[in-house]
Amino acid sequence: MKELNIGPLLVAKYFINKCDASAGDSITHLKIQKLLYYVQSWGLVLANSRFFNEKFQAWTHGPVLPSVYHELKKYKFNNLVTVSLSDDSIKLEPHEFDVLDQVWDSYSELSAKHLENLTHIEDPWLKARGGISAEASCTNEIDENIIISFYTEKYRIAEATH
Repeated sequence: MKELNIGPLLVAKYFINKCDASAGDSITHLKIQKLLYYVQSWGLVLANSRFFNEKFQAWTHGPVLPSVYHELKKYKFNNLVTVSLSDDSIKLEPHEFDVLDQVWDSYSELSAKHLENLTHIEDPWLKARGGISAEASCTNEIDENIIISFYTEKYRIAEATH
């Protein structure tokens, strides 16, 4: 497993910069969290790479990186397209950028609420919650092994149907 240790805020900025404000594109903190989760999940499966050091937690509204939450919570549910984050650039191999772009291409058209609902029916978040209600507060970490198992199977099924 390759440890990339990329700052998740750099990836958030990458996604924000992909939005076209003049076309009315919008991206919220909630959506950023879900996109980051899918980057980590699919990165583990498709690139054998751990993009972020920090573990996702199974919060009420789906997987969350606490550091990103604390950095972006001031924006609440507002559009982040105009938010200025760090000017640092991401240094990745082409196949790692492919993961970011595949996540963007697969999930960016879905609303933040749709992405939240999607994570709520997937094993990694469900198992981390341990059966507590979706509305209950929870900071349990999402097990990386469950993420790998779940998304590897999802990938296998998708490949078999194409």
